[in-house]
Amino acid sequence: GAFDTLQIMASPRAAGLFHRAIVQSGGFGTSDAAEGSNFSDAGGHDYSGPELVNRLIAADGLADANQAPRQLQESWTDAAIREYLYGKSAAEIFAAFDGGAFGMINLPDGFRDGHVLPAGGAAEVFTDIGNYNAVPVILGSNRDEPTLFMTRDPRYVDNTLGIFYSLKDEDTYKRFVHYGARAWKASGVDELAVAMAASGNPDVYTYRFDWDEEPSVLGYDLSVALGAAHALEIGFVFGEFNGLGLGYLYPNDQNQQSLTASMMSYWAQFAYTGNPGTGRDGTEVPWLPWGQEGKTSIILDTPTDGGIRMDDEVVTYQTVKEELLADTGFKQQRDHCAVYVRVFFWQTELFDDAEYAAIGCDAYPPEDFPRF
Repeated sequence: GAFDTLQIMASPRAAGLFHRAIVQSGGFGTSDAAEGSNFSDAGGHDYSGPELVNRLIAADGLADANQAPRQLQESWTDAAIREYLYGKSAAEIFAAFDGGAFGMINLPDGFRDGHVLPAGGAAEVFTDIGNYNAVPVILGSNRDEPTLFMTRDPRYVDNTLGIFYSLKDEDTYKRFVHYGARAWKASGVDELAVAMAASGNPDVYTYRFDWDEEPSVLGYDLSVALGAAHALEIGFVFGEFNGLGLGYLYPNDQNQQSLTASMMSYWAQFAYTGNPGTGRDGTEVPWLPWGQEGKTSIILDTPTDGGIRMDDEVVTYQTVKEELLADTGFKQQRDHCAVYVRVFFWQTELFDDAEYAAIGCDAYPPEDFPRF
């Protein structure tokens, strides 16, 4: 949803159709049309349209040893492919994809066709106020974004009887979380805010959600394993903590109630006026627009754990890289390399072979590490 909201901000076709935007844990990523329409050996994605049809053909056993799925597909007309796909159930189509934690599968999407979406990337789109729908916007991320996808991952967590969980190495776990979350904040919040503010948009507001007061469950300390995980701010925004089936994560104490009251007040005031200010009740800590009085983001936390306050930090991919390159605290060299790959390899303009070698990663081909 947050990625879609930014794409709507970028789309000239959506001009005048909305007057505010809230982007919670999002980012701006688009795909070239070729990624969706070509075979993988011709610039297409592994899950492009033609590659998906190949997978379905193979699953159906329609191609034999003498005719590969691609050969059969290329013998079909567009009308025949259309009819074939319309005959598939949703379950059959999803079965063609490999895994994906929480149903999150890497796919080409948000095609930059120059019509619905502009042809440029985030820097080009959002640094020119004439290139996007420059409405008042809130951009935010959670301090520990990746934990939601790591907290039961066997690479990081031991499990006994499918019930008792424990972190294999808390320090290493925290390092993976820290750099992943910092990269998310850089791409999905701060770099966008810098661009939008520089373009002349005066109504750019950013936040970092820090709440991490979950209980332990069967000895598993969720305040560490989850902390301020992806999506946990949603309950605070709506004042509803059971709708996602995650009610057991929240202690329902005074701290929690105080933070949700403040967040609902800010979000409501932004919806009314385009400026979260001091909240709908007029009593909250002033939430300043990006750059005012030298401040950048508001930190959202409970009264006994730092409270709500403005901050002046600006996180960019460059600052994340500098911190990671200087980090000598990894217990295993492979983990240092894995984090560098996870953060930078998929941002091709940021990955530096010489840097990668300089931190001792020659023995670890970056392609061998999973994307997430």
